[in-house]
Amino acid sequence: GLEVLQRRFALERPSPAGLSPPLARTAAELERLGGAADGVFALRARQLGLRERKAYLLSTTRAVSEQLSDEVKRFVGALQERMAQQGRSVAAAVERGKTGIVAMTLLSLLALAGGSAVVLGLTRRLGAVTRLMTRLAQGDTARATPAVERRDEIGALARAFQVFRDNAVHLKEQTRLLETVFDSMTDGLSVFDRDGRLVAWNPQYLAILRLPAEQIHAGMSLEAVQALLAREPHENRALDGRAVDMAELNLRRREQPSSFERHYAGGRVVEFRSRPMPGGGFVTLYSDLSERKAVEAQLRQAQKMEVLGQLTGGVAHDFNNLLAAVIGNLQLLESTEPLAEAGQRYTRRALAAAERGANLVHRLLAFARRQRLAPEPLRVDELIEGMLDLLEYSVGSGVAIELDLQAGDAWVHADPAQLENALLNLAINASAAMPGGGRLRFATRVQAAETAVEICVADSGSGIPEELLGRVFEPFFTTKPHGQGSGLGLSMVYGFVKQSGGDIRIDSRVGEGTTVSITLPRLPQVAAVASEAPAAAAPPRGRGELVLVVEDDPQVLGAAEDMLRALGYRTLTAASAEAALDCLMREPDIALVFSDVDLGSGMDGLALLAEAARRRPTVRGLLTTGRATAPAERDGSPPLLAKPYRLEQLAAAVRAALG
Repeated sequence: GLEVLQRRFALERPSPAGLSPPLARTAAELERLGGAADGVFALRARQLGLRERKAYLLSTTRAVSEQLSDEVKRFVGALQERMAQQGRSVAAAVERGKTGIVAMTLLSLLALAGGSAVVLGLTRRLGAVTRLMTRLAQGDTARATPAVERRDEIGALARAFQVFRDNAVHLKEQTRLLETVFDSMTDGLSVFDRDGRLVAWNPQYLAILRLPAEQIHAGMSLEAVQALLAREPHENRALDGRAVDMAELNLRRREQPSSFERHYAGGRVVEFRSRPMPGGGFVTLYSDLSERKAVEAQLRQAQKMEVLGQLTGGVAHDFNNLLAAVIGNLQLLESTEPLAEAGQRYTRRALAAAERGANLVHRLLAFARRQRLAPEPLRVDELIEGMLDLLEYSVGSGVAIELDLQAGDAWVHADPAQLENALLNLAINASAAMPGGGRLRFATRVQAAETAVEICVADSGSGIPEELLGRVFEPFFTTKPHGQGSGLGLSMVYGFVKQSGGDIRIDSRVGEGTTVSITLPRLPQVAAVASEAPAAAAPPRGRGELVLVVEDDPQVLGAAEDMLRALGYRTLTAASAEAALDCLMREPDIALVFSDVDLGSGMDGLALLAEAARRRPTVRGLLTTGRATAPAERDGSPPLLAKPYRLEQLAAAVRAALG
């Protein structure tokens, strides 16, 4: 085989020595191919060895494979047997499970149906609650909450929602109430946040401050609002009257309560009251104080006039006592014979001065609204027409008088002499305001409600400054230059009108003139005509009746005694009520007790006459007083004679008291 071939090659191979180079190289290459470790023979030996190993392995593999096949067959058979057994077990189990599955399916279907019903019910309940919550969010609070009676989670949810709903309804009611209060407030209200931006306001805020609604919007700055307010002239004052720095106030009002007043040029007054809010910013209330300020000014004026009236009433009492003595003695002196011509002249002059003093006191009492009036029904138009000549004479030729009398047959109940005096005073004041001439207009009309008659006296004079209008009715205050006039004219008019149940107002502008308006209550036509009465005839003189004169002022007592004697009466005198009662009990012939109302300490004149009537029912009584009060005007009271009185007035009063 291979070894034989290898030995033959070794014996027969040529030697390279002695050969030509090409052949030598070929011989060397053959030597290398045949004899090298990797030569042809070595490679062939390895190939043959591999073939033998392959055959061995193949036979071995076949033996192992056959053995493995047998093992696999045995395993597969055992496995198939086990699978068959398990299949039979599974088939039996499946047969048993079919019945269970059917039962479970039926139970599941029943559970599903029951669950579906429960879920559907829950869904309906939840849907109802959800719809109710939706309606509540839209403002519907009238429907009741469902499922609150349930004891499960739905019931708990429904009850929780019921509480929420009740709170929402209460909150809505409170909100509606606050909105109503907010919009119905008579005061204005605004709210600014911590950044000074307008948050909320009510309609009165715009009305009181006269802000244009189209320019006010939420988020507007405080400075922008105040710029709109600055268009109307005004002055900011603290409650004590000091000027207010708005820049400082705007900072302070965010931290502490602040108040001030804004006075506008037209006389309007608005009060600002600011309060800080806990979360920052401030809320402000605005009150229009114009009417209240006017009422307060009127109240102060009325209080001042009342105090002045009380003062003048007290002073008038003392003056009336003095004037009663002066006038009485002067009249007695005037009637004394013989009296020289010079003495008569002096007496008449003194009597005229005393009567002017009495008229002055009468004016004081008119201002105090305490004078005794003699009201009667009268037609205002007729009274003005009747005094036209007097008015023309009083105002002078430079003043043209115009009449616009529209009251017609309307009647008032007033003292005609006092009304004439009041109109004459107004005319004289008007002429003084028109030194270069002008127009004086008297106008009358019945007011719309036909319950009062209005008399207007208007002039075209210089007018009265606004700061003096509040004082023109004060006594002794005059607007005439250099202190001319007594200052009692308008105060007398004021007192007469008020005492007559009327009202008076004055409007004036500098350079345009003055209008004084008097309003007197109107009388019904029938009552006015029925109350007219003829004037009484003059009383006769005395016939020697005994008159007890009671007076605590010696001068007045002496004058009254002499005047009564001059009238033909006999007299007794007493300085007190106690002394008068003693005289009354001692002297049975006393026919009349003529007593002053004020008798110092102790019993007054009214009580004296009441006691005298109890002790001596046939004795008559007559009172006199220098005060403004008139107790005799009460029912059952004796007649009253006001001081100072003239001789003829005393004669008429005594004769009337004696009957």
